[in-house]
Formats: sequence, C-alpha cells, structure tokens
Amino acid sequence: MKVDYMEQLLQNRAFAATFLKQVDTLFTTLYQRHHQDTAVVYRYARFLIQASQDERAVEVLKTNRERYPNDPEAWGQDISVNHYLERWETMYGTASDALRIFPKHPYFMTMSGIAAWQMDSLPQAISIFESIVPVAKNDKPLLSQALSILGDLYHATGKSEKSFQVYEKSLKIDPNQMTTLNNYAYHLALVGEKLQKAYDMSKKTIDAEPKNPTYLDTFGWVLYKLGRFQEAKAIFRQVMMYDSDMSAEVLDHYAEVLYALKEFDMAFIYWEQAKLKEKNPELEKKVEERKSQMKR
Repeated sequence: MKVDYMEQLLQNRAFAATFLKQVDTLFTTLYQRHHQDTAVVYRYARFLIQASQDERAVEVLKTNRERYPNDPEAWGQDISVNHYLERWETMYGTASDALRIFPKHPYFMTMSGIAAWQMDSLPQAISIFESIVPVAKNDKPLLSQALSILGDLYHATGKSEKSFQVYEKSLKIDPNQMTTLNNYAYHLALVGEKLQKAYDMSKKTIDAEPKNPTYLDTFGWVLYKLGRFQEAKAIFRQVMMYDSDMSAEVLDHYAEVLYALKEFDMAFIYWEQAKLKEKNPELEKKVEERKSQMKR
C-alpha cells in the first residue's frame, strides 16, 4: 500500500519536482524501515535514478541482490539498472556472476552478450549469442531477437553473407521483427545489394512506426541508393522533424542526398555539422575531395 501511494505521488512529475526534498525523505524513510521488501527496494531505486542519484540506486540494488542471492529477479533488477546507466563492465560482471547461479538463464546470457558488445568485445559477444540460439529454440521471440543481434555482430566483424543468413532465419521466425527488418535493409543498402528487397523491408518498418527516426533514416538511405533522390530528401526532412539531435551518420546521409540533387551549398552545410558531431577522418577526407571536385 505504501509503495502504491509513493507511485501515485511520482506520477505527478510537477509535484515530485516541486517537493523533491520531501519526497526524497519519504522514500528514504520507507526504504530504511522496509529495506527487506523487494517492492520497496525496486521503487526506491527507480526514484533515485529519477532524482539523478545513480550511484545510490546501483548500491541499493546491489545490496538487495546480495541479500537475496537465489532470487533471479533481484539479479535482474541489478543488471537492468546498469544497462539503463550504460555501465557495461559492471553489467557484464554481474550477469556473469548471475549465470554461475542460474546457468543458461536466457535473460542473463542476453545481458552479458549485450554488455560484451558494448565493450567492443565482438568475438566474445558472438560466442555468447551463438550459445543462446540452442537455449532459445522453444522461445520464438527470444530466438528471433538473438538471431537479429547475431546478424548485427557478424556484419560488424565483416561477415556480411553470414549476417544476411541469420537475418533471414530471424525473419522466418518472426516476419515482423522490426529491428531485423531495419538493420537487414540498411546493411543491404550499404553494400548495394538486393535494393528492392531492402526497400520492401524498410517500407514495412516505417509503415509500422512512421515517426521512428532510425527507420526513416534507413528508408531514406535505401531510396538514395535506388536513385530516388527527391523521395529520399522528403524522408530526411521527416527525420529532422522527429530527431532534433541527428547523428553524424544521418547528417552525412542527408548531405549525400542533397549533393546528388546538386544542392551543393546545403550539402556542405550538413557535412560541416556532421564533422562537428563526430571526428571521422574518412568523412573529413570525403568532404575535402568533394570540395576539390567543385573547384574544377
């Protein structure tokens, strides 16, 4: 009942922000008196993150996990908060410890694989996700997701054909796996293969989620690769509507479209923005070459 009451208080964000000190005192008192109640612990940790007290949230969930070492949910909450905070090394270590108690637990295997990926330990991440596939054979959503991630990892290590093969397996299990459809389409566009197939897959994602800037970027890039530059420009203008902080990669894509349309001044404006976003020697070299071509 107390947790439900605190939940209701926090649903009113304006109230929580105005009386943050008092709400903090209430939560701290609740936790001190009922720290062995996991419902209290989980809600308190969420409040701490909401109040920008990340380290305290991590400490609270770690203590709870140590108090209940045989409770997979306690481990899961600890791993989840580290995932949210992008503390990859801690997340990997905690997931690995959890697997010693709960061998072949799909969630802990997945989280350890994601952490390894984020730490750029790609061979290790591939090995983990390959080991998930037989474990997940009777769990279609998990199997489709694991294959989708494997496809991304194979692509990241230069194994494009192997990547496409596992994407196909993922879509055979779940034809509406949006992440697979998007990434498969994008990677086909990057290598310039089966562009109509890439178009069909990417179109499916934006039909499902028309305001998703990641899916729109892929669709715009596929249109560019198909030579449909005006349509690509219209899509990238939508990306700008839904993503106020476009990545260097997306800015580069839009600049390429504008350059193809001979809107050179605008193209170089967006390339300059891309260079400011991320230091990328290859991009800088390309932009300089384009400028040299313009002078000839």
